Amino acid sequence: MGLADITVHVVDLDALAPDSVGTDTYAAASAAASTLDAAERERAGRLRSPVDRRRYIEAHRVLRRLLGDAVGVAPGDVRILRAACLACGGPHGKPQADGVEFSLSRSGAFAAIALGPVPCGVDIEERGAQEPAALAPLRDGVLAPGESGDDLLATWVRKEALLKATGEGLTRPMAEVSVAEAVRAGILRDLDLPVALAGRLVGAVAVTAPASWFTGAPPATGKVRALSSRPEGAS
Repeated sequence: MGLADITVHVVDLDALAPDSVGTDTYAAASAAASTLDAAERERAGRLRSPVDRRRYIEAHRVLRRLLGDAVGVAPGDVRILRAACLACGGPHGKPQADGVEFSLSRSGAFAAIALGPVPCGVDIEERGAQEPAALAPLRDGVLAPGESGDDLLATWVRKEALLKATGEGLTRPMAEVSVAEAVRAGILRDLDLPVALAGRLVGAVAVTAPASWFTGAPPATGKVRALSSRPEGAS
């Protein structure tokens, strides 16, 4: 099992509730959060921006629908837990759900959700007009020896997807991670985004890397679905 078994859903969070864009309120967002658990609602409540709050809630509503469909339970009955942190042992490690592996990434108005039978990681980022200048100070901490910095954001996204798959997150320095080796091992690929989003977003998906996978095999082709309208069954 590997990348070919991972499905990635790219979600336009604003398209899920176009009538609320720019007019969201705390009350409306709270009503929409009925399928979220207490921890998710608490995190949503800490977001000061109504738009950010709504996008967070929509992302988690879609996540719960997809997880529920995968394991055969209602979205509100999905139990999302946290593994122990690999660095300190605290209860804030990789998110987990019974019966399916998943990863969630949000950036601006978009979310990406990866699901499959093996541990996976997905990351997306919106490209910005000031992107090269903003990322320049991070260059030394991102690039491994010999890596090109021509598209630093893409390199960041690929490495974050890998580190989310392993559960290490940013507890492991990105400069210790080789994108080329991961691609050769078949455990990392860029997202095949819809044409309308290809210039606006950059994304990648990865799976964990048992030692036996480092064989130089070409990367597999995964599946990407674009969800630009309210998913069936979402409320």
